[in-house]
Amino acid sequence: MALAAKSAALVLALASANIASAQYNTATGSYAFSSNTSGEGNTADGYNALHFNTTGNYNIAVGSAALYGNTTAGQNVAIGTGALYSQSYNANGAYISANVAVGYQALYYNQPDGDDVGVDMGIYNTALGHQALRANSWGSSNTASGAEALYSNTGGSANTAIGISALYHNTNGFGNTAIGASALYTTNGNGPYSVPSKGN
Repeated sequence: MALAAKSAALVLALASANIASAQYNTATGSYAFSSNTSGEGNTADGYNALHFNTTGNYNIAVGSAALYGNTTAGQNVAIGTGALYSQSYNANGAYISANVAVGYQALYYNQPDGDDVGVDMGIYNTALGHQALRANSWGSSNTASGAEALYSNTGGSANTAIGISALYHNTNGFGNTAIGASALYTTNGNGPYSVPSKGN
């Protein structure tokens, strides 16, 4: 067998390891999806994409180490190197976190959490852009569109930031809306705040 063919066979073998009991999954790239046990309907494309997924369902991970730490969370979209990299909360069974991260290290530190009732933190976030919502851990229902929008957010929820570095320093503020480059750049409080210039 030619070297190229052997390499291709190795990649496919690594990508499809441990998925015999699952269905409707697609994995391409070394170590992609290599821990899966029963997760279904997942797509992993890239080195280490969805590497630790076990029972999470209907995830899409495209890019090196996208959704790398995900184990049981489902219905996430991560496109870009390191997008949704850290998300690893194990709820002792499959659950839905429904985060969308598009861009290098978007939602990088996101970490859902919950209790016996269910998972209610670190869910329903949308991050579009280079390192958008990068520091977010348990904040939920945030929308960040633009490079480094809501970059520092950790626990704040229900915020909307549209524009490069909008709401950059918000960490735990709730209910803010910032539209424009560096809008509400230094704000770290609860809304309704809206669209002042940088430095306010």
